[in-house]
Amino acid sequence: MAKAGEREPRIVVKTTTLSVLAETKDEVLLVRIYGRLDGQNGPIFRQALESLVVDKLQLFIVDMEGLTYIASDGLRVLLGLRRRLSEESCKLALCSLPPNITLVFEISGFARAIPIYPDVAAATVAGAD
Repeated sequence: MAKAGEREPRIVVKTTTLSVLAETKDEVLLVRIYGRLDGQNGPIFRQALESLVVDKLQLFIVDMEGLTYIASDGLRVLLGLRRRLSEESCKLALCSLPPNITLVFEISGFARAIPIYPDVAAATVAGAD
């Protein structure tokens, strides 16, 4: 059972190749991604993320530990999310990127555009600053 100020994790996307779970605690939203983020499920992922942006949200963390593949469509979704969150005065933080995903972010330059942290705890602390 969730404590005051938090909600149980809920499934926001479930396809054959991608699962996305979200949970909130106070003004922090944690989204966990599992599977492949590609052109086929990018639009579904974008709609799900946009539906999670609410007033009074201070920090939006995307935990990518379970992500096995990301295509340019997925990168575009995250960049669009960063823009949308900045309009809402909310910070975006990515964390727990597997080595192959880290490489994609470094090569594409996205590692300079969106803050990346080693884990959820580090992202939470950094986002609170």
